[in-house]
Amino acid sequence: MDEAYRVARLLVDSTDAAYFEGLGNLADAVLAADEFREEFAPPRSYLACKWSHSTSDEPTSILSELDAARYEVRKIHQFADGRLERADRITEVSTSLSWEPTPSVAEIAANDEFEIVDLDADTFEEKWRQAVPVGLPVLVIDGDRFDDFEGFVGRFSALLADFEWNGSLDAFNDILRGGCGTPDGGFELRWLNSSRSREALGWPATVRWLEGTLARCHPSNVTAVTAQLEAARRGEGTTLFDWIVEIVEAHGVGGREAEDSVVLRLL
Repeated sequence: MDEAYRVARLLVDSTDAAYFEGLGNLADAVLAADEFREEFAPPRSYLACKWSHSTSDEPTSILSELDAARYEVRKIHQFADGRLERADRITEVSTSLSWEPTPSVAEIAANDEFEIVDLDADTFEEKWRQAVPVGLPVLVIDGDRFDDFEGFVGRFSALLADFEWNGSLDAFNDILRGGCGTPDGGFELRWLNSSRSREALGWPATVRWLEGTLARCHPSNVTAVTAQLEAARRGEGTTLFDWIVEIVEAHGVGGREAEDSVVLRLL
């Protein structure tokens, strides 16, 4: 605490040089804390059981990550159709952590409905990456409410808390990582009338957007943007709609940044 107070005081009452020294000390402290947490991480155990029943809307397998007291830390439900849902909090939806500690393996095995199966940490993590988060806040954008990319930018910005998107797709990607007006811990984006948006953000809109991008892009990007523009004029390549969908899906299940827990539903 003494070191934390010293750094905080340095940041508040400092010259520029001392300020940056304080930031460096703070960064070192954060990294040290991360290394400590990784080295002395609390023990985890993994439990998987198959559930035999005749109820169609209940899972057929339950996978759990448990702490030392056997309380659930994370849970995955696998359904008969192969669908995977995951939860890392207690909610009112069907896939949720339990308030109670998980019974022992012997107690579970004594119930004829359940069959214990082997589960290790790597398998759990792989299933977790494939699973859809549930109980997330829902943001809704309606394709009937805009006719072009500028309209989409305005409608999406209206969903953000105290933040305005400037229309850059790179910035859009950053927004989906969190901390720029979106709900903490991920969210579900429901795109109503998405088929209309597919048309509104199709080739003509893509050509206009690429023409604007070409006029202001860095010289090193001119060749690539020119090629994209020529393809769009021929009705080939990726449209604005496709780009937006690809960016969102990269932050959801199976994406490169799935840990952001963004679920896209095209309706």
